[in-house]
Amino acid sequence: MRKYLFIVSFMMLLKPIVPVFQYVINYEYISEVLCINKEKPEMHCNGKCHLMQELAKASEDEKPLSEKKITPF
Repeated sequence: MRKYLFIVSFMMLLKPIVPVFQYVINYEYISEVLCINKEKPEMHCNGKCHLMQELAKASEDEKPLSEKKITPF
């Protein structure tokens, strides 16, 4: 039982970091295809704009969990 609890808690801790891993693994694809600022090479964005959107989306997914009210029984 402890093993499963450890695995679940470990996965919960890694969930916000997943977009960063995806950015590192798919760097070339993101910087060439998904980057919003690819028409402006002087910005040297290289897909960081996409990474920021994904991190914001992950943060929004986590937000409702932290804002739940705890009601006493």
